Amino acid sequence: MFLRSSNRETVKPVAPGAVVNLQPTATFGAGAETIGEIFCPGVLAIFGRVEGTVRGRGVIVADGGTVIGTIDCELVRIDEGAFVEGTVTGDAAYVAGALKGLIEARDIAVGATAHIVGTVAHASLTVEQGSVIEGLRPWRPPNYWK
Repeated sequence: MFLRSSNRETVKPVAPGAVVNLQPTATFGAGAETIGEIFCPGVLAIFGRVEGTVRGRGVIVADGGTVIGTIDCELVRIDEGAFVEGTVTGDAAYVAGALKGLIEARDIAVGATAHIVGTVAHASLTVEQGSVIEGLRPWRPPNYWK
């Protein structure tokens, strides 16, 4: 049986296009490596290697960039040529690179060059032809993300 709740808060979806067009406010350069936690109040572009946790408003794991660990940002973009292993959480995400692990976001767009091995938890999922998703794709209601 379905129940209707009048006190549910309205969730505004973030268009995946907003993620694709992210502009970085800070850069973690190619060849740079770190182990630990990075916080960026803006949008961080990662061209190097991060082992640990990345938090902030947004992150772009760029071509050649690697994150092993956790990404917890409102907006997440994993570009073609990038690799992420671990857990990715956010409001909106675009994946065009390689991801091994869990990605959980309200709105997820998967580009034609993406290769995901793991779980893709979403309320809205857009998948381009040519992409590979090996694993589960559980749906979550929009109010799951508060």
